[in-house]
Amino acid sequence: MKALILFGPPGSGKGTQAQILASKFKLVSVSIVDILKNEVAKNSELGVKVGEFLKKGVCVSDEIIFDLIRNFIELHKDSNGFVFDGFPRTIKQAEELKNLFNSFGISSVNVINLQVYENEVVKRLVQRAENLGKSEDIELIKNKLRNYEHTNSKILDFMCNNCGVFDINGMGKIDEVNQNIVGALGVF
Repeated sequence: MKALILFGPPGSGKGTQAQILASKFKLVSVSIVDILKNEVAKNSELGVKVGEFLKKGVCVSDEIIFDLIRNFIELHKDSNGFVFDGFPRTIKQAEELKNLFNSFGISSVNVINLQVYENEVVKRLVQRAENLGKSEDIELIKNKLRNYEHTNSKILDFMCNNCGVFDINGMGKIDEVNQNIVGALGVF
């Protein structure tokens, strides 16, 4: 089984590329947000706990996140593998994800790091907000990007020591970026 992890700042195209790559390589897409929403909708024991975290406006604990991911992988263990969209978000999560991969025999792990200039990310996020009928504070976006860079550089360093990491220019059109990813992965 294989795993592909997509990194990149907000607005870099991770979600779009995750969908395309999941289809192209017959992988199961793993979106933590979707898993959390589905669990709450099922009103399962974990879903109730997740709902309590969300009502309080705090992050769901890593323990619950990994219980959900473990359950999700178990449900799809006969698949070709998984594509993770923007996860892990901390070193602790990266370490736990590595352990989880080992426990499921997922030995081929590659990371795609989508690189997009700050001004392009700002433009994309403002456009996304406008399309949803909202407004976005440019300084808030820039602050989120600085926080992202600080946190994710450490995670990428960890990933570089544990799997293949490919830096991909995320500035092109969707199909161009996808071709670059597929080219970097070679025979995935």
